[in-house]
Amino acid sequence: MFVFQGWGFRFVFKSWGWWSFRDVIFFCARCHVKAARDIIRAHLDRAKWKESAFSVEQFRSVRWMLNTAPRSSCCPTTLRKFLTVTELAQCMHLKLVIQSFLDAGRRLRASARPRVRLASEGFDKLCDFACVYANVLTEARSLASWSDEKEKGFMKAFYQKTLVCVEHFF
Repeated sequence: MFVFQGWGFRFVFKSWGWWSFRDVIFFCARCHVKAARDIIRAHLDRAKWKESAFSVEQFRSVRWMLNTAPRSSCCPTTLRKFLTVTELAQCMHLKLVIQSFLDAGRRLRASARPRVRLASEGFDKLCDFACVYANVLTEARSLASWSDEKEKGFMKAFYQKTLVCVEHFF
């Protein structure tokens, strides 16, 4: 790996070519959601790219982009609505990826953390999980009995990656 630093940019050359860290952010700009870009940027401000929760293979996947859904051959039409990525689902997904990475690498050295980074299939599975939770959260917020306390419990269950009984929150 060759690193070139200058003019406020850092460039990394690997077998897949030249990439600057700002190029990765601009590559992620395809998501069109400022909040999602800010989540990625905040994580990369605290972690080096090689020790971060993200990889280029994850960002090359189109599953996490806005208004995407699983292929029609894999997913019935009735479920496509719930598995379509919205702005809320995209932000929840990125936060979940970062939180999962931090939890898995909590007791590891920084050099060993990339081993717990998600593969692109796991990245896509967490995207589906976030889409379902985001749709349930959107529907729940429209209820009169919904409160901030219930939302905190709901988000805690989301970050623990558990499927909770929905009746508990309603």
